[in-house]
Amino acid sequence: MTYERNIEKNISLLSEKYDKEIRTKCEEYRTLLKHCLFLNKDDVNSCKIEHQNFKKCIRNFDIQFKLKYKIMVDGVNK
Repeated sequence: MTYERNIEKNISLLSEKYDKEIRTKCEEYRTLLKHCLFLNKDDVNSCKIEHQNFKKCIRNFDIQFKLKYKIMVDGVNK
């Protein structure tokens, strides 16, 4: 396996892990947001708290995921 192919495989596996783990971690917040939007006819302003909670979950997950898998961006853990 070439170096490039190995990197592509690792990136693909990491992407699959990210997708699976973020669903596990943030699905509840996404569901609450979707439900709120449904009840409020897609009025985002009526669902600010749910939207903020969902975004916060994603931000926190991103940080933890990068630390867990030692992902560096621009030479720095972000």
